[in-house]
Amino acid sequence: MNEGQRTYLALALLLGVAFLVRVFPGSFENLVDPDAHFHARMAEQIITEQRVPAWDALSMQGRVYTYPALLHVALAGLSIFSGLSVFWVIKLFSALYGTLSVLGVFLVARRLFNARIALASALFVSATLLHVLRTDAFTRPDGMALAFIPFVLLAVLEHKWVLAYLSGIALVLLHPLSTIHILVFLLAWVVLTRVKKWGSGNTRVPVLGLVLLVFGVWVLWAFSFGLPLENYASKLSFESSEFARFALLDFAVFFSVSWVFALAVLVGRNKIPVEQTSKAFLGLWLVVCLAFAFWGLRLGLYLSLPLSILAGLGLVHAFERVRPYYKAFVGVCAVLFLVTLIAGLSARGPYQSLGEGRAMEWVKENTPFNASIFSAWDRGHQIAYFTRRPVVIDGYFEFAPQLVERNRSMWEIITTANCSKIALHMNKWDADYFFVHRSALKDRQYQNGILEARCPSLSSVYASDDARVLEFNG
Repeated sequence: MNEGQRTYLALALLLGVAFLVRVFPGSFENLVDPDAHFHARMAEQIITEQRVPAWDALSMQGRVYTYPALLHVALAGLSIFSGLSVFWVIKLFSALYGTLSVLGVFLVARRLFNARIALASALFVSATLLHVLRTDAFTRPDGMALAFIPFVLLAVLEHKWVLAYLSGIALVLLHPLSTIHILVFLLAWVVLTRVKKWGSGNTRVPVLGLVLLVFGVWVLWAFSFGLPLENYASKLSFESSEFARFALLDFAVFFSVSWVFALAVLVGRNKIPVEQTSKAFLGLWLVVCLAFAFWGLRLGLYLSLPLSILAGLGLVHAFERVRPYYKAFVGVCAVLFLVTLIAGLSARGPYQSLGEGRAMEWVKENTPFNASIFSAWDRGHQIAYFTRRPVVIDGYFEFAPQLVERNRSMWEIITTANCSKIALHMNKWDADYFFVHRSALKDRQYQNGILEARCPSLSSVYASDDARVLEFNG
């Protein structure tokens, strides 16, 4: 068996392990993420209506469907052709595109450097905790974008412009925010190559064409709904926990051991012989991703791609330096990978408890079909999916109508025992029920607020150790 055959065999084994690691949470009865319930519901609506919906009757008590449709169409199509329920497709699909992202990193690293570095890069991204957490039974468009991004960049590196343009358009229709990060990087790369006089205009012009085309599609999509553009990314979105500032501890935890080997490359960059343009391409990609990561924690997932390639470069260089002790070196690396992965995945579990599911089933069977349900916004997606009732607020913030007012009312209701204030905000949104989830039952804000309220207009119609349903008759 020659070296090329060994490389492809190792890659096949690595992709198989990457898939198995990511598919494991699919064994849970429920989904591991609240947003997945929204994606499942919209995919099911596409299957039922046999078209991309124009209206979502349940989110925010009814709203224009403004979500980029590619993910929902893909889920619906896979469900139809596979015969599996959308629920199961969601669990499997993310593991598939997570594995495809690993392959994409291998191909980009091979194009920039060589097959050995590419294989090491694929190893790092397959085991990077943040990448795993975003692609393990966790079907969301930003996670799926991790599969598109390497192939967009590979097409640019290979000068396959038709593939680059089609992939870029698909990325807009999947997750516009991911597109912004790619556009910034490509523009910066064009400027750098012009300043350094690398390549020619024959290369830079198609890249600028890709940027303009993708940006044009983004603008057409954003303005196609006739809604204020400032409502696309609300202040509330940027204040959520997912947009917390990236900290050094987050870096160490989410990027497993890749940051150690990447740091080794940065410290000894002049000692590692690599082609200048390849080094500049990777370095610029890393800087752009790092800037987005420090802007918001949620955007740190893009950093997993270039950082893994840099770590792969560092691993191969380190291996050459410790070749006489390679067995011990491989053992230490394996232990570090396993410890970080096990520590991260051991905390995984279904987002919703079985008791909460029973409470939602009770709501579905015992309330009018048009009853509006209020809850904490991060529970709105599950409530809409399992009860098929309109919710006052959920996590679908993009272009959401009266989002700030809904969020303010939610907090006013949660944190007060004042009956007049509760009635004011429940009536404001014509809400009929308030759903209290499991962890909220032990939350001081709820305990000193709505759970302590003794109001004639508010009665507990369902109570268990996992949930409480309060009916409002005001």
